[in-house]
Amino acid sequence: MVLRDAGVKVFDEIFKLIYAKLYDEWNGINNPEYQLEFFAGDRSPGQVKRAISILLEGAKKRWAGVFESTDKIGMIDTHLKVCVSFLEKIKLLISNLRVIDEAFKYLIPKGSKKKEGQFFTPRPILDMVVKMLNPKAHEFIIDPNRGSAGFLLHSVKWFAGGVIIGKGLPVAVENFVQNNIYGIDFAKEAIKIAKAINIIIGDGKSQIFGSGTNGDSLNPLLWNNEIKIALRTRLLRFP
Repeated sequence: MVLRDAGVKVFDEIFKLIYAKLYDEWNGINNPEYQLEFFAGDRSPGQVKRAISILLEGAKKRWAGVFESTDKIGMIDTHLKVCVSFLEKIKLLISNLRVIDEAFKYLIPKGSKKKEGQFFTPRPILDMVVKMLNPKAHEFIIDPNRGSAGFLLHSVKWFAGGVIIGKGLPVAVENFVQNNIYGIDFAKEAIKIAKAINIIIGDGKSQIFGSGTNGDSLNPLLWNNEIKIALRTRLLRFP
């Protein structure tokens, strides 16, 4: 409601905040002396914006390739403080990823879904498919039409043996996330969602790729060089 008529792209602005918060929580977990900065409190709107902007810059450096170097917080200070006061209550790195997955997919604008022909597979169907495939530790999972990474997330959930949260994954599961999961898509919003989920479960080290602007990630002939290099040793046949 706050951003409905704010003159900014809601998805882009919310995801800047999500990445800033992920970076804040990541620092809190990895540095015992770190003081969390993602909060509104009695700060002025300008002070909140400065703090969040610093976090966003840190996130852009920590997880390169998600945002452009020139991306900044676009919403006005008062709107930002309202959003931060809500998001500060949510802990992303210790959340049930099923809930995160459901929330993220609804952030993609309906117009983008229709324009780009996006359809998010119902989660019960994903569960059924993954159960049938029964992925093993030595196997690789490649989703060339990844969307919000639902299939990959449910594969990790199956491999982990049930409900998963971002922090404290067993080493075998973390290695599986970082080394055996590959996802490709052309939609920028979907790429950001998938990378955010993989930051939560694998510190952003999973193999998530954008296929460029051609709009067809299912056609390997149109994959960019980054994807081809990453997958060349994984596929029995390669164009």
